[in-house]
Amino acid sequence: MGDVLMATPAIAALRRSLPNSYIAMAVGGWSRQAVAHNPRINGLITAPTGGGRTPWTDYMKLARMIRRGSFGTAVVLDRSPMLSIVALMGRARIRAGLDSDGRGISLTHPVPCPSDKVRHEVEWYLDVVRAMGLPATREEAYLEFFPTEEESKDAERVLAEAGAGEADGGYVAIHLGGGANPGMRLLSKRWQPERWARIADWLAETHDTTILLLGGPDKDDREAADKMQAALFDGTRPYVVDLVGKLEWGAMGALIGRCDLFLGHDTGAMHLATAMRTPVVAVFGPSDPARYGPWDPSRHSVAVAPRQGFHRTGAEALRHASLISDSRYHTAVSVEGVWAAVEKMYARTRHEKAARITASADATTPD
Repeated sequence: MGDVLMATPAIAALRRSLPNSYIAMAVGGWSRQAVAHNPRINGLITAPTGGGRTPWTDYMKLARMIRRGSFGTAVVLDRSPMLSIVALMGRARIRAGLDSDGRGISLTHPVPCPSDKVRHEVEWYLDVVRAMGLPATREEAYLEFFPTEEESKDAERVLAEAGAGEADGGYVAIHLGGGANPGMRLLSKRWQPERWARIADWLAETHDTTILLLGGPDKDDREAADKMQAALFDGTRPYVVDLVGKLEWGAMGALIGRCDLFLGHDTGAMHLATAMRTPVVAVFGPSDPARYGPWDPSRHSVAVAPRQGFHRTGAEALRHASLISDSRYHTAVSVEGVWAAVEKMYARTRHEKAARITASADATTPD
């Protein structure tokens, strides 16, 4: 989900330069919802999920679909050499993409991206657009997500059913999931639920905030929510609304868009919050925020494990995580450090919100 959302600035740049072109996105079923209603895309093509176990026949099927669609250009925003080969087999004349350590030999417009060069993924994706001679500026680069009207209504309905209609102190979302994707399971990305409980306690006490617990329907997210709620102060519990597993992706995006702040980990939901323009405070452990953190650092904050050697990517992260306990990542980020980031970001967000309300009132007041 996160990778697909981080690709949306590049998709928007393509659309601005090529307003009349037919743009289809090949995306796996897992992350299809991230772009299902993106108006910059004309169509979606089912792509292999990826990973070492993907059958060769799945790649052949994708190549045939590209060939039947008569696509003249393929933009490969993935480091897999298999996908650049698929673009070649699909007979796309222009094949622009990421050339990871010399593996993009089938690309006509390669973008060298050495594995040891630390750079945000959004920047790499924009570079692929630039490699074709098209403009892709940082100033216009925003992650994008477009909930439907029905999904927005679903979010309202779930809130109402949970008894959390209008909140005088505003909403703050805490997403407890992350680290579970096809081909990778890295639960050490998750901060301890008991530590999130302290943040919730202080939010409720200091700001009278309604706290929305978010997560997926899987067992890990449910267990994390139960542990967090068991660790809450008694006085905090009326402020906490458990929505874990109750929202589809689009409805969750609409709900996050209503929040004053999003708190979570290195996960697709964090990038979803960024796409919805909701300020983020993210806790990072084994992954590197310089590569995968919330885009636009001026509006977001990251609390990161301070020890050296924590940040790994891909299979390297899996190998590294197997050598040391999850608790080492978690305890390296203090509750006090996260709270300081929350306080700073939340105060700024509330100030900006009050300023917008005042400006709106002034604009509607007759002379």
